[in-house]
Amino acid sequence: GCVQEEIRFLISPELVVARLLAEKLADNEALRLVGFERFSSYSGYAKTFQFAGAYHEIGTSEGAASCMPEQLYTQLAVIDATNYGRAAHSRATQYTMDAVEREL
Repeated sequence: GCVQEEIRFLISPELVVARLLAEKLADNEALRLVGFERFSSYSGYAKTFQFAGAYHEIGTSEGAASCMPEQLYTQLAVIDATNYGRAAHSRATQYTMDAVEREL
């Protein structure tokens, strides 16, 4: 289903291109994406997610393009998440010192 990460990439398609151009991240790396724009509106979440038309900034008739340039500098920090699974022993692994230090 569409959850936070997927929705962000769907409403800001430049992020998909950034993902294609970025190399694989190491465990101690993060990627900072700056200046992407939102193009789509949506409703719902997960299984109820659906496209709801073009996105327009509140208070403008032309959308985000008519905003001041500094308003377009949205930022996103990207990390490569670790899948610990659903088993109890796997979930406990995420609280080991190595796993916690990786996330910090």
